[in-house]
Amino acid sequence: MSDSTDTTTTNAGHKTTLAKEHSKAGNAWTALAVFVILLLLLAIFILQNSNKVQINFLSFHGSLSFGVGMLLAAIAGSILTLLIGSVRILQLKSQRNRAVATHAW
Repeated sequence: MSDSTDTTTTNAGHKTTLAKEHSKAGNAWTALAVFVILLLLLAIFILQNSNKVQINFLSFHGSLSFGVGMLLAAIAGSILTLLIGSVRILQLKSQRNRAVATHAW
């Protein structure tokens, strides 16, 4: 069984425990690897779903491949989520700043 800590002995004979830390570069490489795998899976999905579908939205009409349509829908949903999350973060920061200003006096 592996442990996430290393035990070393100092010159005075005392045992110290050193935690293994992950570097920022290592974390970036891991995130990049996950991103590349997801991107590859997305490309496979788009290529396998290349049949054309009819799109009607408000006054816009057209056709595009099913995979691209799903990709665009996912991007639109992600942007909407980011916008709503950003508004909420700004609300919380504003509340915190008002609370700090009130207690500062």
